[in-house]
Amino acid sequence: MLESFEVMEVTPEIALSILTNKNCKNRNISKANLRNLTNAMLNGEWKLTNQGISFDRDGNLLDGQHRLQAIIESEVTCTMLVGKNMDPAIFNCIDTGKARTAGDTLDIAGSTNGKTIAAAVKLVGFYEELAPDNAWSSFNKPSHEKIRKNYLKEKDLYEEAAITVRDKARQARHLLPASIVVAFYVLASKRGWPARKIDFFLDKIYIGASLQPDDVCLSFRNQLSAREYKRRGANSQRYLLNAFIKCFNTNASHTPTKKFWAPQDGSNMYQIKKFSPILELPST
Repeated sequence: MLESFEVMEVTPEIALSILTNKNCKNRNISKANLRNLTNAMLNGEWKLTNQGISFDRDGNLLDGQHRLQAIIESEVTCTMLVGKNMDPAIFNCIDTGKARTAGDTLDIAGSTNGKTIAAAVKLVGFYEELAPDNAWSSFNKPSHEKIRKNYLKEKDLYEEAAITVRDKARQARHLLPASIVVAFYVLASKRGWPARKIDFFLDKIYIGASLQPDDVCLSFRNQLSAREYKRRGANSQRYLLNAFIKCFNTNASHTPTKKFWAPQDGSNMYQIKKFSPILELPST
């Protein structure tokens, strides 16, 4: 029999029937992969692509187990490409390549630094949607499609932030992950802070020249260079971004601070101080 392909509307009932009666050779379900596919379907992000489901010559499922289970979980009918009468030998060739990352998706969308910006877009989303007191984890991370859409909404701002941070980080690349600083740049910009003010603050962190002993940026910068501080925040982007925002707010309020006290692990996220320019009174 020759291989054939057709586009089908796969309902939750059809998906359940296939997994119950035709699924005998597939691997164990990956919870992370299933969660991502289910969320994409629930959010209306599923698109018809060359990746659908396929069956061998005996009608056994070769590919599409996770997609079918996601249809069941989401209770959403999806349009899929269905391959029939496929050679069973292709089973060992399916899904063996490197998975596309969110950064790859942004590179395709025209980003100059997809990996860093994708991580920053995710952090901005976490901050704006889950702050102040919810956990940030892989269980609530945005899909690649949502990251792409959020990036495209403010593409120029993200690109400006990435270029600025890249140029400044050359002088002290070890201090902070670039994605943390790009996310902060975007968040501060959206709260009214002009680029020159953000640049000035970042220069104090990255360069640290001529800082006064009571400048909070000096203490914060020194802590970022310490092994203990790095270990404390090594596995928490939420923690590092929160500390960065706290330093920025203290600096913006011109509060003399010889010792910067970092937030405790799990502390609520700080709201970035909004920019309020001082209006000069007209001379009399």
